[in-house]
Amino acid sequence: MNDSARTEREIAALLQQPGDAGPGRTAVEVSRRRLNTVTRIDPLSGVVEVGAGIQLERIERELRPHELTLGPLSPGMARIDVAAFLE
Repeated sequence: MNDSARTEREIAALLQQPGDAGPGRTAVEVSRRRLNTVTRIDPLSGVVEVGAGIQLERIERELRPHELTLGPLSPGMARIDVAAFLE
């Protein structure tokens, strides 16, 4: 079985599988590395959907053509991903 889930849907499916890959499993390791995309930008509302592993500086670059911004980011903050920012 391939445990390399790349999307939220794939992670959910993996966790639903019986045995070692799902319910009753004692530990699940999730890497945010592949959850690194902007999936939606709504320029009107300013709502942006992103993966947990995308860096804030990349989000800022994706927002620029829509005349949107996250606001001022220090160089250190720009390099962290969304999940680290929310922790």
